[in-house]
Amino acid sequence: MNMKRLLCWAFLVAVIASARSRYLNALDMNGFLDDDVDIESVCSDLPPSFNLAKASMDSFLELPFFTAESARTVIAARDSLSFSYVQSHIEDIPGLSPMEYAVLAYYTLPQMPLSIRDFSGSLRQGIIYNPEDATFPESRYYTRLEAQNGHRIRFTVLGERDPGEPEAFDLFSGSVELNLDQGRTRVVIGDFRPGFAQGLLFSRYGRVYGNGASILLRDPENVVNTSFEETRFLRGGYVSVKRKLFTVHAWTSVRRLDATLDGEGKAITIRDTGYHLAGSVHNNLTEKIHAARVVFTPYERLICAVAGVVSDYNPSLARKEGEEYYYDPEGSVFRHVSFDGSFSHGPGTVFGELVYMDGGEHAYIGGVTVTQKNIKSSVLFRHYSTGYWSLHSSGFSSFGNTSNEEGVYSALQAGLPFGARFLASMDLAGMLYRRKTSPLPESREKLNIVL
Repeated sequence: MNMKRLLCWAFLVAVIASARSRYLNALDMNGFLDDDVDIESVCSDLPPSFNLAKASMDSFLELPFFTAESARTVIAARDSLSFSYVQSHIEDIPGLSPMEYAVLAYYTLPQMPLSIRDFSGSLRQGIIYNPEDATFPESRYYTRLEAQNGHRIRFTVLGERDPGEPEAFDLFSGSVELNLDQGRTRVVIGDFRPGFAQGLLFSRYGRVYGNGASILLRDPENVVNTSFEETRFLRGGYVSVKRKLFTVHAWTSVRRLDATLDGEGKAITIRDTGYHLAGSVHNNLTEKIHAARVVFTPYERLICAVAGVVSDYNPSLARKEGEEYYYDPEGSVFRHVSFDGSFSHGPGTVFGELVYMDGGEHAYIGGVTVTQKNIKSSVLFRHYSTGYWSLHSSGFSSFGNTSNEEGVYSALQAGLPFGARFLASMDLAGMLYRRKTSPLPESREKLNIVL
């Protein structure tokens, strides 16, 4: 047994022993969310620790999905009831969104503080249980280890095991982040998830808003992989350097992905589930990515940027047979250039991104968001030419990854009395240039309303 496998098995024993002993105390976080939401994406990039007993308004606003209204609701419940009751009955707090319930549930799971010399951090272990998961209805055991030396060095190690998979760990991810030159230079070695602009080329998240209008304009600055989602992160090195008005980002990655091959040995499907059932072929597609992005910020509210990405797949990609696959990618090397920007003034922000791909294919998104008091609204238009494709893209949609379509996406979020909130989003998407020989919808309409 080689050293890597030995370490994996030792890590697995620790995960299962701790996770089983804490099973009765672990919350079923999927109970707070509907079927369109992935709990692993919700918990991605959360701060490693959060003191619910002493958290201030500003502390709550640093958490994703939380607004001032919902922060006041939680603080009022905490101060009027005993903290132990609030911690074990967060579902009784009225007026929170499913996302906010899930974030609070995450911080009620047991964790172990760590302190080794100049490093401090946490070891978090638990169980994710989703009986609606038809593939693996059993519990999944996970471990997250984070340690940091002030703001200079940060270690992150993730491990997860699905009982139905043959390997000790179907996910084993780790990274080291270095912050140098007073934070103006940042280096990440290991696993990372870059994202920028409106997600046409690279996005850390699948921007599927079936749960309402959590409107994002740009992906967050943190690029370290802290999610248990198995397919979106890259593996290699990332560096960013900030000097005056310019910031330069560059990264390179080499990863093995899962693919379905045709009779000629070409990849006709890239699997994105991360599931490795017994007997299935995996790690049979090599992805190499080299990318750079230059950001110009003449002042705080104006951002202009250009990025270039070269992706290489071996074996090369091929289309499946059938009209519905006619616009799928084909080839080995794909080149993209992205131009993006945003401008904020008063309550409004205008944003957009334009991407060109080799062969003249292109995609663009443009829109505006207005925030005033308790109301936030956004409307945008997107367009993808028929041959545009990027594996790590994820634009605004109520349907998931978009391809070969154009349409309007609009969203409205309003705070109501008594901690209630009204959310509404509408996605009008039309398919482009398809012959309707296959049972594909000529147009798609989806309206989501949540109170």
